[in-house]
Amino acid sequence: MTQLPRVLIIDDEESNLRSVTQLLRTNQYQTTIHLDPRMALELAIKKQPDVIITDWDMPHMTGIDLIKQLKAFEETQDIPIIMATGVNTASEHLEEALAAGAVDYIRKPFDKVELLARTRSALMLSQSHKRAIEAKNNEIIAKKKALVGTQMQLGVANDLLLKVKNLLAKREARQAEKMIDSSLRSNQKILEGFLEQFEQLEHGFFQRVKTHLKPGEELSFSEKRWLALERMEMTAKEQAIVMSVSQEYVHVVKSKIKSKFNIERQERLLNFVKRV
Repeated sequence: MTQLPRVLIIDDEESNLRSVTQLLRTNQYQTTIHLDPRMALELAIKKQPDVIITDWDMPHMTGIDLIKQLKAFEETQDIPIIMATGVNTASEHLEEALAAGAVDYIRKPFDKVELLARTRSALMLSQSHKRAIEAKNNEIIAKKKALVGTQMQLGVANDLLLKVKNLLAKREARQAEKMIDSSLRSNQKILEGFLEQFEQLEHGFFQRVKTHLKPGEELSFSEKRWLALERMEMTAKEQAIVMSVSQEYVHVVKSKIKSKFNIERQERLLNFVKRV
């Protein structure tokens, strides 16, 4: 069943709320109303409606201040907001509303056709933004999968090369060892580039992680790689392959890394890196 577009309406006059709600619901919108802009702000952050219509002159908080608050929170900063007013109708007021972050402006008393048109326009903007975010997220997911695939292949290759090297070392095949060492160094350079690629996908991740370290603790290059693999939700088996270690050792390393952070003992490392 298709969900109706959700519109949050804020106005300190109940008559305005009733008339706008009736009009929008008749035209297949799901509406939520609020007389108090402070409560409406909390609701918007929690529910994240598709469009917000707010009055300008209200007690406790003006429409301009409400818009600024909404734009300050990540959950609501991209929701299209329509400013409605019957008093502040001059061109400079329009400029002020748009500068605060409103995408449109409508004068009271409402013209039904105009209100529906402006709400529809704001909804289309909201839907377009959501599609853009979804496309970007899909692109990031695809890049992460490719990055994981590369790491898996290199991990398998390194593991094989190490085994061959050990066998050849017993027979003193020095030339073969040198060739394999060269291959391992080449693979290592690619592995080192992994963190740089990861940071491009997860910008600022290690800076955020750093703020949770215990005083005096630092992360080594290898530990950063482990955290990156964990952030990408690779299984212990996959991490073992990539890092050329046993699954048992994976758990040992995770425990050691976790001890460097100010996090609850019962919290899993995966949950920690996902919320950072």
